[in-house]
Amino acid sequence: MIVELAPSEIRFMHDTIRPQFRNGKGVNQVIEDIYKGVTKIEDIPRIEVTKRNNKYYSLSNRRLYVFRVLQKRKFLSRIEVFLVTRWEEQKYTTKSDGESVKVRRDKTLPHTFDNLSRKKRADSSNNCTAASLANADPIFASSTVVSKSPCVANFNR
Repeated sequence: MIVELAPSEIRFMHDTIRPQFRNGKGVNQVIEDIYKGVTKIEDIPRIEVTKRNNKYYSLSNRRLYVFRVLQKRKFLSRIEVFLVTRWEEQKYTTKSDGESVKVRRDKTLPHTFDNLSRKKRADSSNNCTAASLANADPIFASSTVVSKSPCVANFNR
């Protein structure tokens, strides 16, 4: 089933993630490429999410990290996810109940939120235009923003 959630409503299953996707592209490079317009949010496959004890957990932690960084920087507020019923106990290695993750051997960009009831914050975020990113994000201030991004990432997969 496909549902819409704010990335901040979804927890990580691990404490750390690899710095690259399986295709070799770095997670932080994907974020920069989205800012530059080289990569579209829609090019990133939907993440799989499962629910346990009324909390959502991602089975796709690197992509969740990308989406959380983008939400933190007000580039998007919600994403479409696959809600699945399976729980992979062997993958649940977080010691922070999924609040945060560290990128191994690379810089971990801001991606955490102050409280777990984040729906109001995500829904009230109206500042989701790419034009505001250079001012809001000093890390990518030198990036050329070429297009607008919707607050909700809609996927055609």
